[in-house]
Parts: sequence; C-alpha cells; structure tokens
Amino acid sequence: MKYLYSVFLIFIIVTSANATDNTDVVFVKNNCTPGLFPLRKSPFSIMLYCEGSLGNYLGVVLSGNWSEFGSQHWKIGDRYWYQPDWGDDVTSYYYHIESSSLYVATSGFYGKAGVYRLFLKNKSFEKVSFKEEPIDSSEGIYIIKSVSNSKLSVSYLGSVTSFSKDVNLK
Repeated sequence: MKYLYSVFLIFIIVTSANATDNTDVVFVKNNCTPGLFPLRKSPFSIMLYCEGSLGNYLGVVLSGNWSEFGSQHWKIGDRYWYQPDWGDDVTSYYYHIESSSLYVATSGFYGKAGVYRLFLKNKSFEKVSFKEEPIDSSEGIYIIKSVSNSKLSVSYLGSVTSFSKDVNLK
C-alpha cells in the first residue's frame, strides 16, 4: 500500500510542479538535494535532510545576524529549530514573506501527516485543519500544490479519501 502512495505522491508532485508558474513552493522529491537553503527576505534558512525511501526531513536555522533579530525565542547559541510534527517526512513547503510564516506539508509514512504553519519569529506552530480531514490521516499525504491570490492550494491523498482545499494565508 505504501508503494502505491509513493507512486501517487510522485505523480502529484510532478503534475503540481508543472501545473503552476509559482516557484515559491518547494516540492521535496525522493532525490532531493540536501543542504541549507535561505528563505527570501528573511534571516532564516531551511536545513533539508534527504533520506531517500525513508523520507525527507526539515529544520529551521536562524542563519542571519543574531544581533539584528535576537529575541527571547532565538538565542545566540540556539539557532536551530526542529519538531517531529512538522519536520518529519516533508513533501513540500512555502515561505510567506509578509507573515514570516513557513507552511510545511508532510506525509504519514514516517511522520505525522498534515499541513503546519510555523511562526518563525517565536518558534511556535499550529496544524492547519480541514473539514474534510479524516479522523485518522496518519497514512495520508499532504502536498502544497501552489500559491495564488493569498491562498495556499493543498491536496490530501489517503487510503479512503482525498481532497483539495485552499488555505487563506495569514
């Protein structure tokens, strides 16, 4: 069953990447490139770990000058942030410059399936909820497909149900 999901996931990612001109959504594939990727107009970067068939993992780094941004949440010696809820088995992510929020979509194979909004400045997050979301979406796959008109287009593929929804960017 997981193989079937992987095939669908690759199809959706490739289709989504080709269906939109938006280059701000980052689609993480099984053959992704690991490394540190700066977020535009931000003191933050994404640290991406690519583990092939074991999924892709993400952390946030305060890579800019701490003296220009330091806060009670980010300490000069504590510049890395990771939580398993949003950092495990990442499928895609999008950085919303206006709110300094990072939206992360995950799969339920090796993580907790969902779409998460990360408030980077204060190191907190929330799970974005959907009316159609199944009670147990642990095996499903969420994907951020595109962004337009201040809306995030998200798809969910599960063993029993699937849906696509737009999320208002805050």
